[in-house]
Amino acid sequence: MLGDYVRRKIARALALFEGPAVNQYTGLSPVFAILNAALTDAGNMPIELFDACASASRMTVGYGARGDCPTAEQDPLIADFLHRVREAGADILAHDPATRDMLEKRHAITGNNALVEAGGEVVEAATKIADQAEGRLATMLPDDAATATNPDADPEARKDASFRLASRLLRIAKIGAAAGAGGAAIIVGTKEVIEALPVITASPYYQTALDAILRWLGL
Repeated sequence: MLGDYVRRKIARALALFEGPAVNQYTGLSPVFAILNAALTDAGNMPIELFDACASASRMTVGYGARGDCPTAEQDPLIADFLHRVREAGADILAHDPATRDMLEKRHAITGNNALVEAGGEVVEAATKIADQAEGRLATMLPDDAATATNPDADPEARKDASFRLASRLLRIAKIGAAAGAGGAAIIVGTKEVIEALPVITASPYYQTALDAILRWLGL
C-alpha cells in the first residue's frame, strides 16, 4: 500500500540521524517530531503524510536559514534528508489522486503560480536534461515543461504535466547530487550523462526551476 511504502521512506530519512549523529542536529527536533508522529499514526491518509513531508521540508530549510542547523549546501546529511523527504512527498502526489486534487484546491485558494512565473527556467532545465536523456523521458520532459508553464493550457492537461514534471525534476536533483559524488553510474548510465547532470543541476536556471517546483508543491 502507498501509505506503508511512504512510511518506509520517511523512516529511512529519519534513520540518517540515528545514534550519536542526532546530538549534532538538535535544532531539527521539531522536524523529527512531526515525521515520527506521522509514522506512529497508522490512520494517517496520504494527504496527511504529504503534509508531514511538506512541513518537514519547509521547516528544515527555515531552520538552516536561521542558523539553528546546517543548510543543505553546508551539510550532505541535511541535503540527503531533504531529498528523501521530498521524494516521499512526490511519490504520494504521483500515486494518490486525492492528494493531487487537494493540492490543486489549495493552489486555487492561494494563487500558486510558481511554475508559470519561472517558466523560462523550467523549460530550459527540462530541455537541457532531455538533451542528455533518451527514450520517453527525452520526449516527454520538454512537452510537460511547455504545458506546465503555459497559463492558457487545458487545466487538466496542465495539472497532469505539472505533477509529472515536478516528480521527475525532483528525482533528477537527487541523481545529480549522487553523480557529483561519484555514485550514480548505475542510475544514469553513460559517462557523458554522469558528467553532465551535476553541471545542469548546479546551474542557476535549474536551481530557479527547482525552487519553483518546491514552492508549487509546498515542499
